[in-house]
Amino acid sequence: MPPDDPDTRTDAVSTRPVQAAVTTTATAGGVLVAITLRNDAAVDVRVRVDNDLDGPVLPPRRDGVPAVGWDEDGFAGTVPADSRIGIGYACPRSDGPSDGSPAEAVSVSVLGPADGTDPSVRDRVADAVRSLGRGAPPADAVPASPSAESDPSGVPPPAATWLDAVEARLRRAERLTDATAAEAAEVLDGCGGVDGVSRLPAELDGDTAALRAAGDRIEELLARAAETDPEPVVSSLAAAADSEATSDANGASGDRPANGTADSNAGRVR
Repeated sequence: MPPDDPDTRTDAVSTRPVQAAVTTTATAGGVLVAITLRNDAAVDVRVRVDNDLDGPVLPPRRDGVPAVGWDEDGFAGTVPADSRIGIGYACPRSDGPSDGSPAEAVSVSVLGPADGTDPSVRDRVADAVRSLGRGAPPADAVPASPSAESDPSGVPPPAATWLDAVEARLRRAERLTDATAAEAAEVLDGCGGVDGVSRLPAELDGDTAALRAAGDRIEELLARAAETDPEPVVSSLAAAADSEATSDANGASGDRPANGTADSNAGRVR
């Protein structure tokens, strides 16, 4: 993850066969640490990442418990062969962000080839919570409220769906803007960790461009709509059509015998 802030620093740790790129970002209340682990070996490799900062680890969480592989000291897991993974955590610090190299924020240890048993799976209760999720009925079983069936704002459903998605991303970005380490950890918890927000800056750039384009198009259509008034012509056409239909009906009724009395003597024998 390239630095995009003066308080963001990136460094690399070489622990063959695993390479680790470390990024630290200073916040108001501590440091955000992001690590990319790249495995150049042809086999899966187990690794251990320990926090070396002067502060506790605030790991990403799933359903209220630390994500798989995390504990109070760091992360243990497996990097697939010829692949890479990204992890990250927050660390509140009372003495402010470190002035040292980002690589000094963590220690990376290679534990050897993976043998099929992941040492990071320690808490079976937490694993069950992660697997089952929160206790809630299926969405299909919950009756929809009247407000959910129609948008009170009057925005058409396709546009409302898109705008809701944009707003959700904006809320995450607003919470991360000038966030403390603890606040950032809460956001990472709800988004599935660093991977869950890694695309957020690019997505917001796309949202901004799309909103501007949509706004320009809406303003153009509003201006055109304000300059049009088809009602008088449409009313005249409708009136003319009604008049013609009435005239045709009257003409047709004039060709028929009145009260069935015409030619009433036809066929009478005198």
